[in-house]
Amino acid sequence: MANSFISVKDIARPALIRLIENLVFPNLIYKDYSNQFVNGKGAKVQVKKPVVLTAQ
Repeated sequence: MANSFISVKDIARPALIRLIENLVFPNLIYKDYSNQFVNGKGAKVQVKKPVVLTAQ
């Protein structure tokens, strides 16, 4: 295999496996609040517009 080309998939698959094995951040997250985050809750934000007065 002296003159063979390496495809992107041949590089990406082993690199992705190594990156996933070395993940640190998900282990640092405090997850006790995860049951409070449900779909649909907090989907809308209602904000009152401030009153704008004009002088005549």
